[in-house]
Amino acid sequence: MIVTKILSVAGTLETDVYIVTIRGEIDLGTPEDFAYGLRPEDGSRNAMQVREAVSDFLASGGEVTTYAPPTDEQLREEMPPLSARQFRLGLITSGRVLEQVDEAIAVIEDAQDRAAAQIEWQYATSFRRLHPLVVNLSIHLGFTPEEVDALWMEAQEQ
Repeated sequence: MIVTKILSVAGTLETDVYIVTIRGEIDLGTPEDFAYGLRPEDGSRNAMQVREAVSDFLASGGEVTTYAPPTDEQLREEMPPLSARQFRLGLITSGRVLEQVDEAIAVIEDAQDRAAAQIEWQYATSFRRLHPLVVNLSIHLGFTPEEVDALWMEAQEQ
């Protein structure tokens, strides 16, 4: 590994553990940006090289950014999609009936939006956690965001 430049140093939840974003070469190939997890117990040659580069980075005015845990919305964005089967089974397992989804779609005022929602519901092969249809259905079906998160996690197992 060759470190050309330190782009950023970010703290983590663990004391003295950092995520270092580096511009360099991993296998003596084309320069690229990559992340390196720097731990105090890591005595490898790569870690020593990164520590030296981080020291230079900090000496030249670079700063360590404080770790900020991901927001609920960021975590939801990263949730894997559910298949149509998983989503429907999740709804049923949570005590809803599929007719409630049809009713929720039927009350959408704008005809074009209603038609789009029907197409999404009937023909989508997968659903993303923050897709507008999922968000709107969850509100109409009386879910809290946390209940949808739980449904999502449980439905992944089905």
